[in-house]
Amino acid sequence: MELRQLRYVIAVADHRHFTRAAASVPVAQPALSHQVRLLEQELGIELFERSRSGVRPTEAGEIFLLRARRALAEMDAAREEIAAFKGLTSGRLVLGAMQALAGLDLPRLLAAFHAAHPGIDVSLREDSTRDMFTLAARGEIDIAIAALDVERPPGLDAVGLVREPVLMALPAAHPLASHEAVALRLLRHDTFILFKEGTGLRAVSDRAAKRAGFVPRVGFQTSSHDRLLALVSEGLGVAFVPASAVSDPPPPGLVVLPVSPGVERTVGAVWRADQRHTPAASAFLALLRERAGPPAAGSLVRRRLRIGRGPQAVECGLEYRF
Repeated sequence: MELRQLRYVIAVADHRHFTRAAASVPVAQPALSHQVRLLEQELGIELFERSRSGVRPTEAGEIFLLRARRALAEMDAAREEIAAFKGLTSGRLVLGAMQALAGLDLPRLLAAFHAAHPGIDVSLREDSTRDMFTLAARGEIDIAIAALDVERPPGLDAVGLVREPVLMALPAAHPLASHEAVALRLLRHDTFILFKEGTGLRAVSDRAAKRAGFVPRVGFQTSSHDRLLALVSEGLGVAFVPASAVSDPPPPGLVVLPVSPGVERTVGAVWRADQRHTPAASAFLALLRERAGPPAAGSLVRRRLRIGRGPQAVECGLEYRF
């Protein structure tokens, strides 16, 4: 059994197609197919069901893939640790991130990391928090930046980075738009525009509504904050929205107010508990903690947003160095 065979099997499983898998590795398709066949012969069992429409792992293939992914992750980690003896001059870092990062400026973070460690090859995957947890548990990503409000599967460790208020976006013509804050129970008959299931914001939204005594009536689901706010501004429903996703002033046609009782969400870094951090992952995690840590005495948050009026107004930073 060779490492390249493991990589080929994983590529076929990810792409469900031998030709596309070969292009992604890259290697000639006949060579990839031959190596997969040799591995199946060595194991004495087929790893894939083949048909005209494509391929999919067999039950045995699924079991093998789980171990193969872990084996390659351990090999990559070993290379990273060996590279540490030469200093952090080479290596690989695989990150996962959800869409809305609570004011964490990921492009700026990546630019700072690259400036400090130009020899590190960094790749980024974006998906829902639930999918980030799955990838982290498999060892396919080193660190996931994800919502900590979603229940995590066993075997993952996490550290909180940013906590921020979750607000309520209402159409400007909504009867409650002139209030200082929105009592959630008064929205039990409204149509909600929510993020898709598996996201941190959806988990926070569902729990907040449950505490208020109702299940939200879902009119639209999206994975884009811009689209969510646009749907609200068109009068199609109301929506929970993180403070960091709201511009100052808010877009025309909608009002953003604090929620009563208050709602918050937490964004943090997540990784597999039994997987030792590579030097690159350790360095990036240190950078995350530094940028998300408390500001030094006398330092200023660059931009702040004040939501609502009167004593219940909420003020929050949009370029957070909490």
